[in-house]
Amino acid sequence: MKPILLVPILLVGCSTAVPVTTHNPYDIPQSLMQDCKDPEMLNPEAKFSDNVKIMIDNNTKATECRVAKRALNELIQQRKDIFDKSIKPR
Repeated sequence: MKPILLVPILLVGCSTAVPVTTHNPYDIPQSLMQDCKDPEMLNPEAKFSDNVKIMIDNNTKATECRVAKRALNELIQQRKDIFDKSIKPR
């Protein structure tokens, strides 16, 4: 076989296209994407003990929201780091 015919056959074999897909690093669990609950307003006409219960409940909601948002930020940063490392040339 002549070398001139062999070269095009080899080039065709090397030119196959492979689709490149990347995973979206920002697929976030829905539980972390929920909005924070609004605090309940204090009632000036209610008993002091009832208002203390409302304040404790508001503080609990704010703490849960803060923890969820911190977890969301950490998750996004971890996935961003993994994604950035996977597409950097070596």
